[in-house]
Amino acid sequence: MGKTGAKAFLFALILLLAACGNKGEPFQVVRAFPEDGYQGFRKNEVIEIAFNAPVDEASLPAAYRSESEGLKPDQVTLSLHDGGRVLEIAPQNPLPYSPDETRLHFRFTLGTELRDRRGRHLAAPFTVTFSTLRTRKAAILSEAALDGFVAESRSGNEVQYLVSSDSDYTAVGDSIYDQTIRGFLAFAWPEDLVEPLTAELRLFVPSVKGDPFQKLGKLAFELMDLGDRLGPADYLNPPLIPPTHFEDGSGFAVGQYLTYPLTDYAEAAFARGLSRLDLRLSFEAGTNQDQSADAILLYTREAADKADPELLPTLFLTYLAP
Repeated sequence: MGKTGAKAFLFALILLLAACGNKGEPFQVVRAFPEDGYQGFRKNEVIEIAFNAPVDEASLPAAYRSESEGLKPDQVTLSLHDGGRVLEIAPQNPLPYSPDETRLHFRFTLGTELRDRRGRHLAAPFTVTFSTLRTRKAAILSEAALDGFVAESRSGNEVQYLVSSDSDYTAVGDSIYDQTIRGFLAFAWPEDLVEPLTAELRLFVPSVKGDPFQKLGKLAFELMDLGDRLGPADYLNPPLIPPTHFEDGSGFAVGQYLTYPLTDYAEAAFARGLSRLDLRLSFEAGTNQDQSADAILLYTREAADKADPELLPTLFLTYLAP
């Protein structure tokens, strides 16, 4: 056999072996989202199943089955992509999330009725069970390194900012020298947070100086990004969103709990990619120029060794999680 004949024989042999190999390879799933046991499927997502060969579209209706509400055959749209190798299963209505910490499970199966375009049936039934997001609740204490206050200090034309981040108290109001004090609190997100739903801040007032509510106007919360530690810049920096002012008709009495709905703040902070909810507290009037202290004091995380945990600054968060 000459060189030309040998090359032709070798090429034919390679083609034969390749054909035999392809013939023996089963039609099967090579990738799936969500995978079996997946937790945290979201409303804007679709199911994708990838195969090692193009699917015969005519075999799809008989092969797909599910008894889960929202995934039943008449509740989904089946479509093929990537040359028929990827099956997309799109719920016609978003799958519901669990209203509490229990998980809502969904299940579907692709039976061996499914064929590829060469007529090969799926090697084995393919079943996936997954769950959507669930609703969780957390009571989050403030961050000890970031709760505190920054007070303005003026001497002639010189202005300084005194930072306190390790005290049992944060303060907001003004001093006997008519210098403004701004308080700060920070609350870290739960590790499994996917989306905040509601947020309410609870504070406790162990001490009041003067009459801040009557003299300084409404209390404002400002959304901030405090970074790694509290500093003078946090007193000066503008808030990330326009502040909300809260009226408290009963004033600020010693021993009183103060609660504030801060859902908008939580949503805005999370949307900006912040790892915490950072807040600055201030009154509409930074000072009332009456040469007396008008301020409220609030416990910080550092007061944990002297105060009941229920008195510490706490963010009550309802959120979605896997």
